[in-house]
Amino acid sequence: MYKQIGGNNATATGSSEGTTAVYALTEGAYFCMLAESGGEAVLFDAPEASFTSSFGEKFPNGTWLTASIDALLSEGTKLKYIVYTHRHWDHMGAAGLVVEYFAADNPTAIASRRTRLAVKKRDTKDPNTVFGNNRGVPVPEWYQEEVLEVGGLRFTLEKANAHQGGDLMVTLDKHDPQNAGEGIDSTIFMVTDTVFAGWAPFYSVNIVQDVSDFLEALDEING
Repeated sequence: MYKQIGGNNATATGSSEGTTAVYALTEGAYFCMLAESGGEAVLFDAPEASFTSSFGEKFPNGTWLTASIDALLSEGTKLKYIVYTHRHWDHMGAAGLVVEYFAADNPTAIASRRTRLAVKKRDTKDPNTVFGNNRGVPVPEWYQEEVLEVGGLRFTLEKANAHQGGDLMVTLDKHDPQNAGEGIDSTIFMVTDTVFAGWAPFYSVNIVQDVSDFLEALDEING
């Protein structure tokens, strides 16, 4: 399923089964993933990209993302989690904007321990936000479990260290009985800045910090 969202150029590609839906969101350059099930939703990454649409509308600093999420979520669904896959600002810079926009849902930002420490280290504004970005990136909680449950969906969060130390590989496995029961018929991987649809990033190996970890992550995805 492919949707153009509102009057902007943001698009969503995904599938839905009843109240369960999984979408890949993009404004044309950056991607993130949104999933909902049983009245709960999770956002993986919050790109800080800004752009002007072909309609002349300006969407600065991630406002395309809040508009897209708002348009896609079913009525009554609450945004429960925002997951930072790694600690690069271009992929989580709009998290503060999302938290502010969905304040009534009180979403929790989560990440690996290494990502949490890196974000907290740059926290020079107040105990809860990071100075130097559009709205203040919330310091995430350290999520220590390997499985994240959102409604009826079960995501595996595995430290890949493929692009940056402490980054997460997200898997929604179609073979998990719980996911299958929610209508998930394709396994979904999200390994930000490591795996790109239609592109093999061999130029500088996408500037990864550890080439062996990068290749190991690709081997795991390929089975």
